[in-house]
Amino acid sequence: MESNLMPSGVGRRSFIAGSTAAAAFGLVGAALSSASAATAFVYPTDSRQVSDNFAAHNARNSPNPGTDYVLPAGRATRAVAAGTVVMTDHSTSGSGGRMIYIDHDDGAKSDYLHLSRIDVSVGQRVASGQQIGLTGASANGSETGVGAHLHISLHLGAGAAHGTRGGSVDFEKYVGSGVSAAPAPREDEEMGRLVRHPNGSVAFAATDGTFTILNTMDEVAALQATGAVTGDMIQLSDPFIWNLRVGIAQKRKGQNLV
Repeated sequence: MESNLMPSGVGRRSFIAGSTAAAAFGLVGAALSSASAATAFVYPTDSRQVSDNFAAHNARNSPNPGTDYVLPAGRATRAVAAGTVVMTDHSTSGSGGRMIYIDHDDGAKSDYLHLSRIDVSVGQRVASGQQIGLTGASANGSETGVGAHLHISLHLGAGAAHGTRGGSVDFEKYVGSGVSAAPAPREDEEMGRLVRHPNGSVAFAATDGTFTILNTMDEVAALQATGAVTGDMIQLSDPFIWNLRVGIAQKRKGQNLV
């Protein structure tokens, strides 16, 4: 049985291929297009100097990976796109210091950490590039808990969640161009639906016939972050289709087809 196939940060094409029985789920048909809503993200500061990139945050398993732009405290921090402020934290007690969370109009979410001042309030609408606060070094109960910089996190796709790894993407790869909150998969990836077994297990059934069992919610979130997942999860009331699909995958594997 296919398992342990989707570590965080790995594209869907790294999954072991299954068979063409995905038609049993009604998933084979016209090609699926990516979401049409798009956001053009702008830089949140005047600095373009990255002191700690997204890959480095991921490597040390940061709970909210992002990009750090180094610059002195007191510089303007701007919304990366139009949206609504959904959280402001004026406390310096946490590891992120003063923080702002913004929900953007197409579902994307952005987080701004280590601020020295917050200029917006919850529920406020902000424009792209509007000043929302000032950079700082707040963290760990101090105004100087870290070196002065702005940490920006961008979350896209169905698994996007503020302050977490959910839907986290590298902001540097999206800034300056229109992208979708449900990013289109790379050329080497297929799209499809998540399927839930009656016992709670989850698998990914792709339009190319691949069927992959996911073992943890982290694997589900990582797959959703690639933009390959479309629509709501299919809840099976009977395990027959699931078992049939797994049986076919095992047969293919025995024939060295995967």
